[in-house]
Formats: sequence, C-alpha cells, structure tokens
Amino acid sequence: MVPPTVLETRRIKGSKLITPDDMDKHRMAEKGLKRVIATFKLCLAVTGEISSIDLVTSSGIPSYDEKIRRGMSEWRYSPFEINGKPAPVCTQVTFIYNQRSRGLLP
Repeated sequence: MVPPTVLETRRIKGSKLITPDDMDKHRMAEKGLKRVIATFKLCLAVTGEISSIDLVTSSGIPSYDEKIRRGMSEWRYSPFEINGKPAPVCTQVTFIYNQRSRGLLP
C-alpha cells in the first residue's frame, strides 16, 4: 500500500473529477444527502495498468459508485518502482462530493 498522493504523481491519463449525473443528484436530494463519500481500493500491476478496483465504502448511491468505478478504470499510470524495479502497488482513493442546494429565485 502506498499513499494516494504518491500514486497520483504516476497517473498519466484520466480525470479525478467524477461527479454524479443529474439522476444521482436527485437521488441524493431525495435521501437528504448534502455530501457523499466513497472509498475504493485501487491496485496496479507492474506495468502500471489497473489490476483491480474494489469498493471499500459506498457513497450510498450505487449508480454513482459504479460511475466512479468506470471513471477510475480509464486512469493510466506509469509503472511504480521500488528500488528501481517496477512493482505492483495498491492505494485507497476517496471521493467526496458536496451537493449544493438550489434555492428558488424570487
């Protein structure tokens, strides 16, 4: 396991910004959730390719969890090295989404 900040320096493709779609935002509002947090365990092979993405803590919105997993699967990394040799590594990645309330305009 390596800290996510260490692995982040090796990411060469893919966006960290994975936001819920309108339907998931609606589901959040229905549940009274202003903030959701999801945590995933991300593992890389010696090549830097993703070998697994496992949900550790759900956001409470399964379709958003799946959207995050799909977004993460597009990430690419340069190989992580330990003592100058490519090595498989894992880390935990946490996503925090804060929903803004939309008041009615007068």
